[in-house]
Amino acid sequence: MLPASCANYKKVCHVPMSPLTIRPYDPQRDEAWAYALWQRTLGQRWPLSRPTFHHVTVANAAYQPGDHAVAQIGVRRVGFVASQVRQIPGEQAPVGQLTMILVEPRYQQVMLGGGYADVVVARDRREGIVGTSSVMDSRTMGHTFVWEQLLAAPLGAVGPLGVAEHVRGNGIGLALAARVTERLHERGVATSYIGWTWLVGWYGRLGYQTWQTYTMSWKQLRTV
Repeated sequence: MLPASCANYKKVCHVPMSPLTIRPYDPQRDEAWAYALWQRTLGQRWPLSRPTFHHVTVANAAYQPGDHAVAQIGVRRVGFVASQVRQIPGEQAPVGQLTMILVEPRYQQVMLGGGYADVVVARDRREGIVGTSSVMDSRTMGHTFVWEQLLAAPLGAVGPLGVAEHVRGNGIGLALAARVTERLHERGVATSYIGWTWLVGWYGRLGYQTWQTYTMSWKQLRTV
């Protein structure tokens, strides 16, 4: 399904991107860059010396090669994530932790194929989060969308959408779908689609219209 007015969306400022790749962190190759990224993003709030950064990331008993990763767009390093697994006294199973997530300022808010800017939530003041969906952008997902050759690029989609059962029927789901569509518009996405749905009229309230249909078929197979 496609939004009726999607082809007319004007391009909004976005960061052109090649496919995102994730590779293991190499301390010799990456530490100077990762420390500089810390300084640029968190250094004023939480200053660390280079030796302290080295200790926190790799020079400690919990570190194992492969614990950390670097995100790259083309040859440009744009993000760093550090994790560790520790055995906590009194706990039967080891405990995993994310120790830091750093993203180059230019790439924050566009995000790197899954992150806080890609998730849309509905929050109730008393109950907390009651619904979620996600923004799917072909430029940041790290793979090609199945319909990209047939639809105008850049391509986006409304991701999996769910609302807590006890609050359904209050327009929360439609508001989530609308917000995801708005975010795609803000990113300069030319075409947004719903992969498949039986809620044709429901999404139609946001301007989506039927583009392709599926035919379900089946056959009973004899067991041998």
